[in-house]
Amino acid sequence: MDTGGVAVGVLADLHAAADAVASALAGHADWGPSGNRPDQYASDVVADEAVRSVLLPLGYGLLSEESEVVAPAEGRPTVVVDPLDGSTNAFRGIPHFAASLCAVDGDGPLAAVVVNLASGVRYEAVAAGGGDRGGVGAAGREPGLGAVQVPRGGGTRPVCRG
Repeated sequence: MDTGGVAVGVLADLHAAADAVASALAGHADWGPSGNRPDQYASDVVADEAVRSVLLPLGYGLLSEESEVVAPAEGRPTVVVDPLDGSTNAFRGIPHFAASLCAVDGDGPLAAVVVNLASGVRYEAVAAGGGDRGGVGAAGREPGLGAVQVPRGGGTRPVCRG
């Protein structure tokens, strides 16, 4: 199966979900504890709801740090997400927190997006297409020329580490 086109479409959906998180948090005032569990902030819940509002109507499965697991619709990948990665930093006013999303299918990672919500810097990677940071390819290469590749199912998928 050619995953290139599928991965690019999934990548666009992941960016849309990260954008929804940024929008939801832009007007958010309560960065304190959620009251739901000891290690969860109100901002975690808001970010999770933003991701769910974008991805669930599209049939994605969801494995979130903040909510219940949702199985994907037939043929759709599951998105593993930390909707507010670094929520303690956000609570303390430390500008190092992100929306982190990775779509996986039966063969492994398909596409990933990490957006630093304080700076707006974006990282992305797609299956067999490489990764980039804000339009600059991995290790300073032009976008699309590849990232660290790992063999999988007769092909390769990028591994992105930020």
